[in-house]
Formats: sequence, structure tokens, C-alpha cells
Amino acid sequence: MRNSKLTTMILASILLLSGLLTGCCGECDNQFLGDYLVRDSSRQWLFPRANTTRIFRNQLGETTTLAYGELLGGQESLLTNCEELPRSCGLCCDEYVADFIGMTATSTNGDYVFQFVIRKDLIQQNAADERPEDLDDSFSIDFNQSTISGFRCELFQLSTVELNTTIMLNNKTFSKALVCEDEAVLPNMPTGIYFTKEEGIVGWKLGDDEIWALEV
Repeated sequence: MRNSKLTTMILASILLLSGLLTGCCGECDNQFLGDYLVRDSSRQWLFPRANTTRIFRNQLGETTTLAYGELLGGQESLLTNCEELPRSCGLCCDEYVADFIGMTATSTNGDYVFQFVIRKDLIQQNAADERPEDLDDSFSIDFNQSTISGFRCELFQLSTVELNTTIMLNNKTFSKALVCEDEAVLPNMPTGIYFTKEEGIVGWKLGDDEIWALEV
């Protein structure tokens, strides 16, 4: 009986304290903005290559196989429009849920790893200013990103992107290509990523001169 009364007193104290704190800090009038889903058209940048393999050859005639994995997806809970509550009571933010999908492609010996991610474009757009159906997507390719010399290629406003570049790799020509290049720091450092929506990765460059191209 005594324990029951003690428990009741503790609960009452907690409720009273909570009420006092709420009154002190004021209410957080936040909103849930919705679920921001990756567009079906964006999935076409990755979906056709799930669970496929492609062969690549360098200038020396050496070959390697790039194996694409499954198309994986998930969601992340995010905050925006954050305002600081008075009296150091923390932040009051609007909330929303954003989609993302990804895929990994790895060479036979594991030396070359490409990670692809499509997510909502939160760099050039603000979820608070856009309806879920109007918020565009972004696309990124990480080449050996887990290493010191990792290399990233990114596209924003994905629905407006047009790939118009033609590139020649080891005497093979690829049109409508995404070309991302950087200067070499180390001989084996990734310095080029070449991608088309039709074929996926069509080649890559290491250092200043080692180039791998898709066998077609």
C-alpha cells in the first residue's frame, strides 16, 4: 500500500514538472510536411543495371568485370524551418521524410568500387518551400570514396539534366555521357568517371593516363 502511494506521488510530481516546463518553454507548433519520394523517372538512372555485370579493358589489354548489386532503398527523417525556443528550451522544427535509393558496383578484384545514390535534391531546393511532388532529385557517384583519394560526381535538379557530351575512351566512343574529371595527385588516384543512362559506368580514369573502358 505504501509503495502504491509513493508511486502515485512520483507520477504526480513528474506530471507537474512537465506542465511547468511546457508552460515555461511554450508549445512547439511544428508541422509534418509529408513524404518526399524519389521520382519514378529518377529510378531509371539505376534500375536497368541491377544485378548485371559488365566487362572493362584498359590500354594494356587487361580486363576486369564490374558487378552491379541490387537496387536498395530507404527513408530518412529530416528537419527544416528550425527555430530556437525561448529560455534554452531547444529547437522547434518542421519534420519530413525523404526517400533515397542506391546501388553499388564492384570490380572483380575489389580495386574499383562505385556507389550510386539518388535522393531528394536538398542542396538547391528547400523542402519547406516545395510540395513533395515538386521537390526534384539529385544523383551522385562515389568512386572509391572509402579511400583517401576517393572521387565524387554529382548532378542536381535531375529531371532537367540532359547528357550531351561525347567521349572517346581507348578508341571507343560513348555519346550522351556524364563526364567528371579532376587532376591527379597520386598515380593510382581516381581522376575520371564516365557514365551514360543507357550503359551505366562506361569507363574510369586513374592518375593522368590509365583508362578503363566498357567492352561494347
